[in-house]
This record gives sequence, structure tokens and C-alpha cells, in this order.
Amino acid sequence: MKEDVAFRRRTEPLSGETILDVAAKGLGVERAALRQRRRCSPLRAVAARMLLCHGGQTQREAGLLLGMGTGGAVSAQVRRLPDLLAKDGALRKQVEEIEKSLKFLRLPASRQTKRGSAKC
Repeated sequence: MKEDVAFRRRTEPLSGETILDVAAKGLGVERAALRQRRRCSPLRAVAARMLLCHGGQTQREAGLLLGMGTGGAVSAQVRRLPDLLAKDGALRKQVEEIEKSLKFLRLPASRQTKRGSAKC
């Protein structure tokens, strides 16, 4: 049996600015910190993943917003994020909360009564 397209949830991607604001708040940092290059910092990796998942951005576009320059740099950051999350439970909880907030913002206004926690 085929799925009826009317049952699919259609949401609009969020703006890069909104995503960066939510990510910065969820990580407890200023938004400018997401653009700063720091050794072993998960901030840019988290922000990049959120831009890709919730903003419909390409890796190159996310790189420009985060001051990384190239899509390859974004790819490297996003690729190392699962290891960072596996090692740091507090970071994992922060990322889950950011995901919930962004998913809630993407829901149509008529459905913004419950908060979900599905993965990207």
C-alpha cells in the first residue's frame, strides 16, 4: 500500500540566524563563539549539524555562516560530532535540547503544543 502524500509533515527550514541563536543559547555561549576557531571545541560541530539538519543548508553554506570557509571543514566537524557526544553526556543533553527546540520551531503554528524528540 502506498503512502498518501497528504499525511507527510511538511515544514519549512529555519533561517541560519535562528538556528545559530538557538544553538548558542542551548550551549550557553555567545553567538560569536560559534564562529571562533578553537581546538577540540564542539561548538562549531554542533552548530554545523543543526544548520544542515534544520536549515536545509549545504555544507558550503553552513561553512560560510560559521566562518569556516569550505564545505570540507564542515564535513570534518560533523563527522567527529558522534564521538564527542559519546564521550560527553552533558554535551549530548545540550544537543538533545537544541534539537527539541528547533523541531518545535519548525512545526506549523497549529501544531506547536507538544515537543518531540526525533533524530535528524
